[in-house]
Amino acid sequence: SVLPHLVRAYDEPFADSSMLPTYYVSKLARAHVTVVLSGDGGDEIFAGYRHYQREHFINYIPGFICYMSSRAAQLMPDGMRGKGRLSNLHQDLGLRYVQGTMVFPPDSRPAMFTPEYFAYIYDHDPFARQAGQFAAISHLDVVTQMQYIDICNYLVDDILVKVDRASMFNSLETRAPLLDHLLAEYVCSLQPSLRMRHGTLKYLLKKVAADIVPPDILARKKQGFAVPIERWFRGSLADYAHDTLLSLQAQQRGIFNPRFVSNLLKAHTSTRLVNHSAAIWTLLCLELWFQVYMDGRDEAIVRDYPYAPQVAL
Repeated sequence: SVLPHLVRAYDEPFADSSMLPTYYVSKLARAHVTVVLSGDGGDEIFAGYRHYQREHFINYIPGFICYMSSRAAQLMPDGMRGKGRLSNLHQDLGLRYVQGTMVFPPDSRPAMFTPEYFAYIYDHDPFARQAGQFAAISHLDVVTQMQYIDICNYLVDDILVKVDRASMFNSLETRAPLLDHLLAEYVCSLQPSLRMRHGTLKYLLKKVAADIVPPDILARKKQGFAVPIERWFRGSLADYAHDTLLSLQAQQRGIFNPRFVSNLLKAHTSTRLVNHSAAIWTLLCLELWFQVYMDGRDEAIVRDYPYAPQVAL
């Protein structure tokens, strides 16, 4: 019930599902305080993401093993966990990273869009800018390259946007002390092995915090801020997603091929071998954004979702 309101609050198409828990934790915090500190930037500055570990080790895998793994991945069904990573294993770092961030595989585009819409965009590469960024820093080590790309893209276009909109929606101010420019510049000037050493993420930060943070917290497995959309779209939200994405209104936009969307929904609910929840969530957020900003359905959305939070829009 809160999703249409969040879509409106974010103002632009935005499909990071952690916007939901970020909204609720901001709401809870606002009941007690007006300003909070966040840890945003810590993963990017101090090397805290698991894909830094993964790419660091992939760098040492012999090329023929990467090639054979990518060939074997072609036998896996679309949406199966791990297929995307294995398929791109033989690519260079830039292509692996870029294709790993894609919600929809590149070869799905002709079937995904209607022929009329695809004719407008078939020659457009939405990831060309990131590929160019990688080319400019190819002389750096693997982890530093990914940190740089994440800072330039994921941090500023996703993480900071997500927290800013969700917190301000609840009249809560957030501050990110780990993004102090002097601290960020200093840490980025250090040897990469101080940020991640022998596969240990945030090595330097953990050393600094060793006398402050309990050992069981420092050694705890990294935990994301996700919600179980995979399970939701197989259960309680399956009908909602179907009715929204395959409504006459959505089909008349002439953008997405209804058969592609229908097959995506069916594949997700029919077997647990595949997981299309990120794709479904992305399409859902975009369609709701269309309804609010293209169709002007603000009042209708408030009326259709009576259990949404009582906030002034």
